Amino acid sequence: MIEIEETLDTPARCGVIAHEIGHELMHRTNREGTTRQQRELEAESVSYAVLAHFGIHSESRFYLATYDVTAEMLTASLQSIGNAAKKIISLIENSGKQIEEGEGEQSPAPLVIPA
Repeated sequence: MIEIEETLDTPARCGVIAHEIGHELMHRTNREGTTRQQRELEAESVSYAVLAHFGIHSESRFYLATYDVTAEMLTASLQSIGNAAKKIISLIENSGKQIEEGEGEQSPAPLVIPA
């Protein structure tokens, strides 16, 4: 379950959701093999990429600065960040198509994140 601060505006809430889903996709099975710094870099970068895809501005650089993230660290994780962001974007876009086609009108199914 993801808990979101009630005072956040809609773009910030979307960012929190994308960030936490990024953690789930990237770190569910490899948590011990990464540092907290790396996990936060990857999840926040996924969030930034997803939000940017949908035209939403993010303040990720401030969050990442608190973890002393370097350009080299980001470069080393770009492929896995891109893969996770693409999965989330695809899930969102495909969910939208189902809604447009009238599927799930009574009670939408939860968003399922493939492994």
